[in-house]
This record gives sequence, structure tokens and C-alpha cells, in this order.
Amino acid sequence: MDTIEREGGDHGVMGRARLGMAYEGPPHGVHGGWIAALFDELLGSAQGLTTSPGVTAKLTIRYRQITPIDADLRFEGWIARDEGRGIVAKATCHVGNTLTADAEGLFVRVDFNQIEERMQRRSPKAE
Repeated sequence: MDTIEREGGDHGVMGRARLGMAYEGPPHGVHGGWIAALFDELLGSAQGLTTSPGVTAKLTIRYRQITPIDADLRFEGWIARDEGRGIVAKATCHVGNTLTADAEGLFVRVDFNQIEERMQRRSPKAE
């Protein structure tokens, strides 16, 4: 993942992928679940542009065209809003100049130390 400067001087992140036949869903196209996973990773990385990241609360994807197998994909993500506990990030997937999908993620800041403590209380203790 690379940090990029977007139009207007804002920063974002960019990643590239090329997915083969193992990722096929529709004929000659990438399965939407893989696109969703890549968007979640990209948007999560975009949160590194904020002072305090969160966890995914909602991920909305619009599939605009079939994303082709064995094509060079370009993903770009950026922070749209950062207010209080909530972060809204947006992203696109392109093949060349063609937009194949876009996404919006809502991320909520949490206390990771508190989560760690809860998880440790739930795990069985080694004897």
C-alpha cells in the first residue's frame, strides 16, 4: 500500500492487484467477495491517515461493472470524514480508466486495551 496525494492536496492510499482464475466469480470476473475483502483492507489502511483508527462497523460496496480476471486493478482510498468516534472512508477500484466498483466504510474508534482485557477474560486459562 502506498500513500498518495490526491487532487486538492488530500492524502490517500493506493494498492494494486492482479487476481487470477482462483478468484473468479462470474465468468471472466473477480468474485465480489474478494473485491469486498480488498476494499476492507484498503479502507483500513486509509485509517492510518487519522490520529486514531477504528474497526469496521459498516462496509457498503457498489459493483458498477464486472471486475475482470487477470487485469491490473488499481484501488484508491481516502478519508471522507473524521468526526468524534466515527471515520468515514471511501475507495474506488479501476481497471485502466474504468471504474468497476466503489466503497464506503464506516469505522468506529474503540479502546483496544479494553478489548484486549475482555478477550483475555474470555479465553480459557492455561493450567
